[in-house]
Amino acid sequence: MGIYALGRLEFASEFANEDEAVRKHLIEAKIFLAYRKDLNNLSIQESRLRRQRERDTEILQALRYQRAQSAKARLDNAARLYIQAVKENTNGEFDLAQFGFEFSIAQIEIRALEMKPHLFDEYWRQVEEEERNKAA
Repeated sequence: MGIYALGRLEFASEFANEDEAVRKHLIEAKIFLAYRKDLNNLSIQESRLRRQRERDTEILQALRYQRAQSAKARLDNAARLYIQAVKENTNGEFDLAQFGFEFSIAQIEIRALEMKPHLFDEYWRQVEEEERNKAA
């Protein structure tokens, strides 16, 4: 844009007697012819920058995907350990510190239930049985 702005100032007087609509086009053409090398170099640099941005964007997306997959794998591992703790009835002692507090217990429980939907069925049967015994 700077080159075109300077060119308009530089070549404005050359086409002073032309019709205004034609004059603008003549000035633009003269600017292009006079600064063709500079404009082509800018175009080449712009293309290089666009390609670099596209490559960087692809790399970023790949890193995001890898990070998401890694987090999912760690969450799955935490959920498997939680399922094991529930089966052993030690889930009250389940230690989030072993996962670096990366996940909340709610996130781990939700994932565990996705992996094993009937995880707490036995627990709820025991609760119902205890309530029936108390009521009797």
